[in-house]
Amino acid sequence: MADFSSALAGVKAGAKISRDGWNAPGQWVVLQQGYPNGIPINANTAAATGIPEGTVCRFRPYLMLHTADGSFVPWAPSVTDVLADDWYGLVPSDLMAGVTDWSVYGYCTPCGATAGQPCRYITGDGSPAEQPGTERPAAHFYRERKLS
Repeated sequence: MADFSSALAGVKAGAKISRDGWNAPGQWVVLQQGYPNGIPINANTAAATGIPEGTVCRFRPYLMLHTADGSFVPWAPSVTDVLADDWYGLVPSDLMAGVTDWSVYGYCTPCGATAGQPCRYITGDGSPAEQPGTERPAAHFYRERKLS
């Protein structure tokens, strides 16, 4: 587990981060790099801002929360989040093939495999282990106990 400063350093380096204190499973935070050179705004943004659709606007980086229902929302930490010491990183299950030192990993989300157990969606060689009729989750990660 880590404090928020370690989690923030991790997210700035490209990690997905989460915390034990959140009450809904499947929530995690990433850094959206923004669009420093600008992108054409879509109809929703045009309607909200009154700026004509297609106008090129710059967007600054921001933290983005993946919610329990699978949607995304811009995110700012609460005081509780900033002071918490229960932050952890998430490692994509595709990168876990061949891991032998499980001391830094906790359980897999969402399949629930614990440290040292194989993810039910990934075989030892990294290939999918899906069974007929089973969909592989879009966001499938092992918890990393330490953020370095």
